[in-house]
Amino acid sequence: MIWLVLLVPIIAAVLAPFARGKAGILAFLALLFSFLFILPMYPAKALTESAPWVPQFGLSISFRVDWLSYPLTLLIALVSALAALYSMDYMKDREDQPLYYACLLLFAAGMMGVTLSSDMILFYLFWEVMVLSSFFLISEWGNQDAKQASVKYFIYMRASALALLFGILWVHAATGSFELSPGLAGLTLLGFLPFLLAFCIKLAIFPFHNWLPDAYSAAPAPVSAMLGGLMVNMGAYGLLRFSGMFAGIGTLSVYIALFAVITILYGAFMALRQDSLKRLWAWSSVSQTGYLLFGFAALGGIGLTGTALQMITHGATKALLFLVAGAVVYAAGTDEISKLGSLGGRMPKVAVLAFIGGLSLAGIPLFAVFQSEWMIFAGGLQFPALDALAMLAALLTLAYVLLNLQKVFMKVNETMENAKLKEVPWKMMLAMAVLAIVVLLLGIYPSPIMLR
Repeated sequence: MIWLVLLVPIIAAVLAPFARGKAGILAFLALLFSFLFILPMYPAKALTESAPWVPQFGLSISFRVDWLSYPLTLLIALVSALAALYSMDYMKDREDQPLYYACLLLFAAGMMGVTLSSDMILFYLFWEVMVLSSFFLISEWGNQDAKQASVKYFIYMRASALALLFGILWVHAATGSFELSPGLAGLTLLGFLPFLLAFCIKLAIFPFHNWLPDAYSAAPAPVSAMLGGLMVNMGAYGLLRFSGMFAGIGTLSVYIALFAVITILYGAFMALRQDSLKRLWAWSSVSQTGYLLFGFAALGGIGLTGTALQMITHGATKALLFLVAGAVVYAAGTDEISKLGSLGGRMPKVAVLAFIGGLSLAGIPLFAVFQSEWMIFAGGLQFPALDALAMLAALLTLAYVLLNLQKVFMKVNETMENAKLKEVPWKMMLAMAVLAIVVLLLGIYPSPIMLR
């Protein structure tokens, strides 16, 4: 009963405003249920479920668990549950917590609905739930820049949603069906363009990237973890899921690869310039989305497999790094790198977790992202010059990761050494530790989620 994975968080979202001080526990348990419920659905073959919805218009409530949706849905449920756990302490002084948890639950349910839907209208409706709930999470519970950042975010997301809806209606006009299935393969390339636009906006591919750094840095840390670790993957997932319906995409592959590499390099250079830990990881996310698109540009083989795996490895890694940034803010009261230092001695556990996430993001062997990046680079060999530039950007990633983590945790700062830092509560520490374990396991043994 795949639908229970979505129904339980949605019911919990309805109940959360009435749960008052227990809303965080309710959100955590509902999302943990979704994780544990989907865990045994490991698809030796695709699992499908369908029921009539509006038969006269060809609409059905259809869900599908397969090699692509299973690991991503599992990651969404896990990271969202950990974000709820982390929020119990991180957000304890914020107003309207029950409404915050209601939006967080809807955000998670919207993303899981996107990955599990096999009907395009259902896919679109869950896409809208994901966008609207995340908009309120940014605007109502973000920092002083959140209102402006959320407006920019909303404008870009509306453009993405309109392009997606136009593409869906085009496919229905051409086929008479709303079924999201590779069985519709052979549609003309023209119909793929609105989907390419919609998903590139969601991926924040240059020049559609402006919304991402502001939104990620303005949101509360647990929401940033969900945005940077989960929601950004919806663009890559959409490309992988919808592209199988169209013929002739190969004629666009070199152009897709070019914009991917521009995004990789631009995001990496901008990350080098940041003095805010959250904006550092936000610009890093811009760069990393380029790798997702670059693997897709291979349009098959090891590059495409690398993109599917990168959604998981980068998702777990970036969620960890945003939670680490939140822990630094919680303890030190700031995420300005120039004002930080000496935190390694004061927060040794957080420092270890930060370096696990940082080394993974930099693509160091035995950490998660290495496993997917080498596949993407191998698939990119069909574009030798662009592949070389993408590899160069990996060195830039290593530079900004090590440089800034050294400044935050290892550089001597007498002010921080003498400051009375808050201890990071165990719920926040546990959420980060679980993600660090996932990052290490994926780096050593990624095979279980490479279902294809």
